[in-house]
Amino acid sequence: MYNRRQMSILQDIRFAFRLFRRTPVPTAIALLSIALSVGATAVVFAAIKAVLIDPLPYARAAELVQLRSEFPQMQQQSSGDWVVWNDIREVARRTRTLGPLGVYQNAVFDLAGDANTTPEALYGTRVNAALFPALGVSPMLGRDILPEEDGPAHSDIMILSYGLWLRRFHADRGVVGRTVTVNGHACPIVGVMPPEFNFPLRRQAAHTPSPYVEFWAAPFKVPANPNAGLGAVARLRPHVSLAEARQDLSAIGKALAREYPETNRGRALRLNFLRDRAVGSATPGLLLLMAAAVLFMLIGCANVANLLLARGLARQREVGVRLAIGAGPARVVRQLLTESCVLAALGGLGGYLLTVAAWKILPAMAPVSIPRLAAARADSSILGFALALAMVNGILFGMAPALRLARERAIAIGGFGVRGAASARHDRLRSALVVAEVAVSVVLVVAGGQLLGSFVRLMATRLRPDFIPHLQHSPRRGPWAADPAAAASFTTTTSA
Repeated sequence: MYNRRQMSILQDIRFAFRLFRRTPVPTAIALLSIALSVGATAVVFAAIKAVLIDPLPYARAAELVQLRSEFPQMQQQSSGDWVVWNDIREVARRTRTLGPLGVYQNAVFDLAGDANTTPEALYGTRVNAALFPALGVSPMLGRDILPEEDGPAHSDIMILSYGLWLRRFHADRGVVGRTVTVNGHACPIVGVMPPEFNFPLRRQAAHTPSPYVEFWAAPFKVPANPNAGLGAVARLRPHVSLAEARQDLSAIGKALAREYPETNRGRALRLNFLRDRAVGSATPGLLLLMAAAVLFMLIGCANVANLLLARGLARQREVGVRLAIGAGPARVVRQLLTESCVLAALGGLGGYLLTVAAWKILPAMAPVSIPRLAAARADSSILGFALALAMVNGILFGMAPALRLARERAIAIGGFGVRGAASARHDRLRSALVVAEVAVSVVLVVAGGQLLGSFVRLMATRLRPDFIPHLQHSPRRGPWAADPAAAASFTTTTSA
């Protein structure tokens, strides 16, 4: 059984719905305003959650680091998330702080068709046998790459992404062990990765039209072009900090520069946490977008507050009668806040539905330069965020009208002078809300301009071919020329 307080709250909710039915047009306008403002904010929050909040799909991802080359003397493209093969071998041999290095490079496989499917180009990655163990992941079906399959004489094998397994092979669990034809030769499928797995996370638009890797292949092939840049990740050894690993790698880089000055002078080896390198560049743009969405929500909040104030003018006599017959101001405030919160909850549900619809369309439009953005979804956490945000809105835009109406005790006598004074006070409050809306709108326009510039810069951060170094082959060791200026023509290879 319900107690008296619960019955009173239920009565307030029923009364709120009766009021909404009596005033359908203002209610519909308020619901639309709430749904749009909450929905816009929830859409951005879903993106932030997918890119910045959700953990990386790897075991103990906080221990993973990305190796990179840096050219302090260069003014443009002074660093890149790639390392030369000779340096990778030396780091693997000399490091005291890193585990086995997982090495990878872009790859394109031409998958042959059959009677039921058409040929297509698959965009993926060639990896060495140490990559998946370094990331702490295993295939959902089948097995990992064996060390003996990573030799140069071994024929190709491939592990499918979950998306390719669904799309091309129709989720056939018997695909493991099947042989397909890629690049004109037979290639066994040995595994299928879990649905949440994707590596590398940050893809360059020049390399692939998709933010997802479709396959991982072995053996890893040392590029025929000795000047090729390769990706390399590793896991910090137990009880080793990032600072210690950086010192270790810096010492190795300096030693290589002394031993091989014609190839390593003017170039340093650096590392960062994998998460920072994968999503760091996307952080400012997404946070600025969130700030703009919050400002837009505040405009919607002010709009609804104005609507409630206008409706409050028509309800002055009703509130006055309640106060005159003994209802306390707190009871009246609770009734009005309940109406606001019910309205906000309905608008929040509408905003969540808009978010669901938006993230059914937006993944296809997501730029590949922002990792994991295409994986954003309106899940239960986004529903909770939308409802919580809507309830905060309900309290914010309902509090001022509720307190204003509850103070009008004298309205009960129907005095026209008192009502005129109350109307004047309402007009002043509404004018203040309009001024606030205009001010927030100006800030929103300025923030929108800043946001556009931020996203233009973000999209420009992907590596341009004329900025990726290409150094001349040295007959003594390695691919690097001594002159850092020669780095301006290097191109990262895409291996087949």
